This record gives sequence, C-alpha cells and structure tokens, in this order.
Amino acid sequence: MVEPPGLGSPASLPPELADLLSARDEAAATLAWDRFLVEYGDLILRTSRSVNRDHDAAMDAYTHVLERFRLDNFARLRRFSGGDHDNLARWLVVVSRRMCLDLHRQRYGRPRVHTPERERLARKRLADELWEKRKPPEMPDPGAENPEMDLRWTQLGFRGSHVFGLLSRRATSYLTVNSSGCPASCASSTASVKTSLST
Repeated sequence: MVEPPGLGSPASLPPELADLLSARDEAAATLAWDRFLVEYGDLILRTSRSVNRDHDAAMDAYTHVLERFRLDNFARLRRFSGGDHDNLARWLVVVSRRMCLDLHRQRYGRPRVHTPERERLARKRLADELWEKRKPPEMPDPGAENPEMDLRWTQLGFRGSHVFGLLSRRATSYLTVNSSGCPASCASSTASVKTSLST
C-alpha cells in the first residue's frame, strides 16, 4: 500500500493523530477527533487568540481552523511529516496561525501602510457587519408593522410634518434637514444652544 505524501509512518505519529488518521468509519473518526481535540484543542485555541485579540474573532478563527482540519478526511493533518507530540504541537501552531491569518485577510484584506487608523477601523466594522450571515427570519421586512421603530420615532419627536416621504408603508423615512444638518425639529434647540455658548 502506498502512503499519501508527507504522511509519516503510524509508529512515528503521536497516538491521537495516528488513531484519527487510521479511523475506519465515521463513528471511529468522531471519537478519535474528540480525543485529538482534548489533547490539542487548547493549543489551537490559544493560537487563534494570539492572532485575534477580539474574543468573537478568535472563536471564529478557531472554528475556521477546526473545519479546515476536518475537510477531506483530515487532509491537512495527513500532511504532518511525523514526529513526537512536541513536533506535532509546533506544526499545529504554525499551520493554525497561517489559517487564522488567511481568514483575517479574507475578511479584511491585507493591511496597507498608508491607510489611516480611523479608516481601517471603519472598514473593519463594515466588513464585520457584512460578514455576519443572517437567516431570512432575522432580516427586517420593510412592509411589516414595526412598533419598536414607531415608538423610537415618537420618542425622538419626529412626527408627520418632518417626514416628507416613505419608500414603502413602514420603510425608511426621509427627514427634512436644515442648513446645519439637523432635522427641522431641532433647529430651535440648535439656535438656543448657539446663543447660550456665545454669551
């Protein structure tokens, strides 16, 4: 039998990895995967946290790395060339870190030296917003009643005379805006604040 390239002999692999790669059926593979994660899962998690300081981003990266290791019957793990527990741990750190960086670059692109910090953070927030996958029930229905939004409009004081158009029955509203960029309802407040500041 010919071994896949890069795969060390089963005797040269740590037992958790050898059991995982030699599993004959799905149940055995799942059990071996669980043992593998008990031994090396914390190491992979710490690696993803070292790349991503944000907790949610680190957990996303950790999940991404685990999914990639499981793909194609553990094809990435089969590339380990062999060695003891320490060699596998070092190899896992390097490969996990690279996968975390690939995920970061996939989401946010490569860092640009000339990009101001404020713009970089704004782009990151936008990418995070767009990256989140929403299920159809979570998406707002523009034609549906929205009592929460109606209450907010009322609390803010925006009533009929300030709204000059609707795209749909309860959809996005457009407000009349004065020359200072405030809705018309706050023009008198703005004028009184300016008067009090000038005195």
